[in-house]
Amino acid sequence: MYNCIIIEDELHTIELLKTYIDSIPNLNLVESYSNPVVALNNITTKVPIDLIIMDIEMPVISGLELSKELIGKTKKLIFITGHMQYAYEAFQVHADGFLLKPFTILKFTSLIKRLFPDEEPGNQEKSKNDHDFFFVKNKTEDLNTTKINFNEVIAIESLHNYIKIYTEKAEIVAYLKLSDMKALLEDNNNFIQVHRSFIISMRHIKTINGPNLKMEGDLFIKIGESYGEKFISFVKNRTLTVSKKK
Repeated sequence: MYNCIIIEDELHTIELLKTYIDSIPNLNLVESYSNPVVALNNITTKVPIDLIIMDIEMPVISGLELSKELIGKTKKLIFITGHMQYAYEAFQVHADGFLLKPFTILKFTSLIKRLFPDEEPGNQEKSKNDHDFFFVKNKTEDLNTTKINFNEVIAIESLHNYIKIYTEKAEIVAYLKLSDMKALLEDNNNFIQVHRSFIISMRHIKTINGPNLKMEGDLFIKIGESYGEKFISFVKNRTLTVSKKK
């Protein structure tokens, strides 16, 4: 059983979260606070807390500020907000998850399962894609068949009726749709769609500055607003941070 706390100034959101939490057997709501100052004064390390679910925009003290005081009193921290721009700030303070309002029970339970997986590490299914390369008809070389290694792909861009594949060695144009590449890469955890026109390889990210990505080969891509939440969770799973106190 995992103990959790809600800190949210909107009462209807608290009630919604209570309903969602009640639907998850191994999640136990210890307390809910509509006043962040009261939460700050009441939450201690005496009662083990596994998860704090906290709004970002609150009166007197914001969730981002409050998290700096509470980060050592919980194992996991989820931020909720109605504004996508806060997602990148949430990532900077090492939140474990982010939910953009309004969020469904499906998104909520999916995030909880990711943070508190039932199965032991290593039991996940192996990728269905056992190959480390694929072939395309290269438009820039008279439609000759070109072999491309997955680990050399930096990004894939949709250009109307065709795609451009940016690799370490060249830029390859093929008469394919971005959806074709998305289906091919479905089981490859190194790739993620960050814009309606771009799929990128996490392997080739150089820097992340808010919604702006600098890729290898000096390729710059801005994360689309509707893709930000998934990207942040994706990065969070692969980011090393200082362990929280237990």
